[in-house]
Amino acid sequence: MGAELRERLKAALERSPLVHGWDEGQGWTLVGSKALIGRMFHVGYTVQGVWKLLRRHRSAL
Repeated sequence: MGAELRERLKAALERSPLVHGWDEGQGWTLVGSKALIGRMFHVGYTVQGVWKLLRRHRSAL
């Protein structure tokens, strides 16, 4: 994932999950993050893949 896409993802994750259609009071989960990435970028990641992606780019996200 390139720097521009990471910035778009970072901005989306900084917004409340409620803004993206998840129930009120629910924070970002790996499953929710996976769904958001799929919606935004039309790619499929496993939950483990999302965890690795977020972990690898934690300073950029």
